Amino acid sequence: MANNATGLPGKTQNKSNSEDDRLTGDNRYERDMSSREDGEDSHRNQDASSILSPQELRRALRSDWMQQILPNAPDMPGWHTCWLSTNSRTDSIQNRERMGYTPVKKSEMAGFDAQSMRSAGFDDLVTCNEMVLYKIPANTYQLMMSTLHHDMPIEAEASIRANAMRYEAMLKDEHGKKVNALEGYEDLGRPRRAPTFV
Repeated sequence: MANNATGLPGKTQNKSNSEDDRLTGDNRYERDMSSREDGEDSHRNQDASSILSPQELRRALRSDWMQQILPNAPDMPGWHTCWLSTNSRTDSIQNRERMGYTPVKKSEMAGFDAQSMRSAGFDDLVTCNEMVLYKIPANTYQLMMSTLHHDMPIEAEASIRANAMRYEAMLKDEHGKKVNALEGYEDLGRPRRAPTFV
């Protein structure tokens, strides 16, 4: 029976060109691998050069462009201002207007440079991209913030304290005696003075 190129009966040659090259001393394989590694090193060096140094990162974090996306509007005595999105589905302008918000007109902030939005109905308003500057009376704003961020959290604390007290009342040791095991909830829900929100 005649042998094939492998020297084994019934077996066929199945070596890749790269394997043959390495066996015969052809260094094309090594050149390909070397060029691939050089390319990866160059890519890594490029990535490293685009990363901020610790000093540059520290300066960037302190800068306005890193902290502020929208421009700060000038103060309006007696009013609180904020930027509202014209395309938000969860916090719509219509809902804010029902709360008492009204749009700020350019005539109210002469000289304030904000990016104009070329959309019908916003020509005379202070805008920046899709955002519109709105205002609300300061006392109304304090009422809203105090309700949402002071009164309601205290009410939630009081509910937690009541539940803890009910649970503690059921705790008993192995002899059936009452156990005072819970600590740190006594001051939850206690009335306290609301801060001034800005």
